[in-house]
Amino acid sequence: MSCYLILCQNPALATSLRVLLIQKGLATDEQIASKAVGDKPMPKDIANFFEALADWVESTIQRDMSKECPIEIMALTDLCGYESVSPYQMNPVKNQGWATILGMLIFGFPEIHWVFVSGKYGEEWNKNLKKHERTNMAEIFAEQPIRPLAKFIGVHNSGLSPLFDAIGLRNAIPRADSYDEENKSTYRRRTLAIAIDDEKSYAWLHAYTAYRFGFRAQAVTTDAGMKVSLKDHYPLPTLVFEDYFLQFGDVHHEGFSKLRTRDTYEKGLYGRLGKAGFRILVTSGHHHGQDKEASEDNPVYLRELRAKGQWNKELNKPLGGMFNLWKDSSLQRKLRDGGRRGLAPGYHWPPNPKKLEDDKGGHSAPGRLLVIADRLIVRAERLLSNGVHSVPRAVYGAVLATDALELLGGKTPTTSLEALALKHQFEVLAECQFVGMQQHMDVEGRMKDIQLEINALCYWFGTKSQQKDVAGWNAELAILNKLIAVFKEQNQFDEEQALLVRTRVLHRKLRFSKYPVIFKPLEIFPWYVEKLVASFRIFLFAIVAWLGAASMSWWFIEGNWKAAISGVWSAFFSGTAATSSWPLISLSCLIIASGFLHLGVLVAYIYSLISRR
Repeated sequence: MSCYLILCQNPALATSLRVLLIQKGLATDEQIASKAVGDKPMPKDIANFFEALADWVESTIQRDMSKECPIEIMALTDLCGYESVSPYQMNPVKNQGWATILGMLIFGFPEIHWVFVSGKYGEEWNKNLKKHERTNMAEIFAEQPIRPLAKFIGVHNSGLSPLFDAIGLRNAIPRADSYDEENKSTYRRRTLAIAIDDEKSYAWLHAYTAYRFGFRAQAVTTDAGMKVSLKDHYPLPTLVFEDYFLQFGDVHHEGFSKLRTRDTYEKGLYGRLGKAGFRILVTSGHHHGQDKEASEDNPVYLRELRAKGQWNKELNKPLGGMFNLWKDSSLQRKLRDGGRRGLAPGYHWPPNPKKLEDDKGGHSAPGRLLVIADRLIVRAERLLSNGVHSVPRAVYGAVLATDALELLGGKTPTTSLEALALKHQFEVLAECQFVGMQQHMDVEGRMKDIQLEINALCYWFGTKSQQKDVAGWNAELAILNKLIAVFKEQNQFDEEQALLVRTRVLHRKLRFSKYPVIFKPLEIFPWYVEKLVASFRIFLFAIVAWLGAASMSWWFIEGNWKAAISGVWSAFFSGTAATSSWPLISLSCLIIASGFLHLGVLVAYIYSLISRR
């Protein structure tokens, strides 16, 4: 059941909207919660008013929190004012009264459909939020509200969620003192991705994966939602994740597996899929039930699209996690216009801390952005404590944490690291709880991603390189420990072991960072044990190397190959020492110590295998 929030400056308008929704059969009285606000707040009171309204919104939508994800929430509001409306007015850093608070609420509740019921677009709005990026959810209907409102609710009920900011509303609202500076921000999402799948978990996971790599995104699970997403209200998608064999629950299309035919549906509306720069087709791999014409024509049609410059690739389910998805689809290699390879065009993350260092705000994010980020983090933590048992719910928490992280823009490092840890926890939960994923996921890619972000965030800790390194190691260790707990709970043994290998390295670095430089050479001993434990191949190579080196040394001392091989193997595997001379006794003791070490590691390794749950 949908939930409708009415949040207005004008009490009469709030009452009229409630009556309108009920009389037109668009909602029942139980589905509607309304609140009228008072006079325009003073700048010093903006943060407090936001907290109070955010508490009201949370308490109102709490009944929807038991669902997979609260995507059926619409807010009707006139807080944007009755004059010209622009995204600049909703800048949380500025002092524009209720419009500023509305901007804070839009950032604080990304899952809500926000509908403005007053005012008109100003030149600044049209300039900065291009016409083709606008959608029904961001239009204004002051003069004739009945028909547009029914249309908005129709879009709202089509299963589309604003969570991934497909319309660009959150992206359009600035978050800095200077609009010009903010408009040049390197972590803006400038392009759109659409994830189309009749299975909600796949659609949401693919949409979030695109979102985390810098796209605005939309998860489409119905034919009605697909029609809305492909209309001109949205820009042409740059990236499309598309199920090969779509069978929507609301409409069944015959011959839909033939891509050439699919792209002609709805008078060519679906043809926008064929114009996307990157089109990734996801399939279970079989072609049972597909007509011969489609199986023969699809490869030809895809080659034609590639000849026109559109990249497309077919991936088979089950997938191997977010990083595997990005790599296997060749997006990691093909996307080159972002901050680094693999990011969406125009998206640079993490921000370059050296460029941020000269900002007026210093090393901390503006206070109101920190207030919003704290709210997002608390909501994500509450979601985690209540239990995450579905992919959409895990994705929902990941978006809350990601938005908190990006609102801070790399500043306020401690809170940013908290958001970063939550982000990866929710992502791992989404991957582990989805049966459509492979058993083995790319944790190496995830660890590299964590290190990259931590290096940027820890730039703000201390003034010396050693201080920054220690802060980074501590932060990485804290995040990895949280992920290890998730993998352990989800019985992902190999992923857990891969993270344990990295945590041993971090523990060693932190331990030796406290010692004087003179003790630095001693670090080689724990480093060597780490290498033995990390890989069984390295372990076998080390044993062969030890036996070979020890045999050559023995032969050099005694001059007898047979005695050398016999003595080395006896000392290494049985602990029997030679007594013929002091040099051999010394060598035997070294070999015995090495044997105990390596055989101990072998026993530990075998035990870990047989005790795998």
